[in-house]
Amino acid sequence: MKGFIMSSPGSAQPTDYYAVLGLNPAAPPHALLAQLAHRIAQTPPGSDRHLAEQARAILGDPAKKSIYDARLRDPQAPPWTPQELHELAMAQPGRPAASGIAAQLAAIPRRVLAVVAGGLAVLLVLVITVASCAGGNGGDVASSAHDSTVMDSGGNSRSDDQIRPNARLRGAEWKSVSDTPSFYLRLVEAYALPSDIATGLKECSGDRCSLAQYQDKNIGVVINNNTPGYDSPAVAIFTPDGALVSSRSYENGATPEAFDLQKKARQGYFRITASDGIVIPAGSNGSEPEMHYGLAVLADAFDKTAVWVLLRDGTHLFKANIH
Repeated sequence: MKGFIMSSPGSAQPTDYYAVLGLNPAAPPHALLAQLAHRIAQTPPGSDRHLAEQARAILGDPAKKSIYDARLRDPQAPPWTPQELHELAMAQPGRPAASGIAAQLAAIPRRVLAVVAGGLAVLLVLVITVASCAGGNGGDVASSAHDSTVMDSGGNSRSDDQIRPNARLRGAEWKSVSDTPSFYLRLVEAYALPSDIATGLKECSGDRCSLAQYQDKNIGVVINNNTPGYDSPAVAIFTPDGALVSSRSYENGATPEAFDLQKKARQGYFRITASDGIVIPAGSNGSEPEMHYGLAVLADAFDKTAVWVLLRDGTHLFKANIH
């Protein structure tokens, strides 16, 4: 029974993810990642969802997919075992594993780097040859190179490191259905909101709910109730690690003052996936896989890798990374 594994006593699961999940073996990893993320978001917890999550971890990673496909296509190879599939899903290049899967993963980048290095060497020879044929005018060749300084929208010079986080966040926005974003947000943590804040978030529309960051690095979930007769915004404040600091209403709109270097929160559809165990609210779903509506998406002013997210119909504050 090469096509099946026992994931738990009394249950059999197929090892051919492509056949069982209806996936195209020729599809690139990023396309499979999107399809499986959408399937997981629509599947309740259970064995079917576990299978899809394991398939996403393997088929969505180019190195792991290469190892999986090679063995799956080899009729002489032994069947995948549950332990081996688990190790492959969890393995990271360079980390030891009993089955040697991590060693195989580590070898793939080395082979790729060797090919790239060879290609760069050929390219260097071509550049030198072209420069020589042009009469040795090294100034023209040098002028084609560029440094890491770019111009922002205001015409000011900014280094690539300064502009990258916001540019990557904008690159995760879904500007049109026909144009898939070049980056995506991966939800890595979910912090439950106090009941009154969660209720207010579900009723939010427009700019009635927002995110704020303060000078002490804490994050505030701000609910502005615009109903006549109410003028007391409610704010729940969390530490960067997700601990709830306070949750209360503020008279006359006098909420805590945001950090003056806070990034501007964005709103709209973003390309979003989630780590295992994190559920994306169905009410945020768009018309495409991984398309979800962010009521407020805020890049952390202190941590360039972190983004804070409030999703439509959600009851959590999410912490995400940009990929």
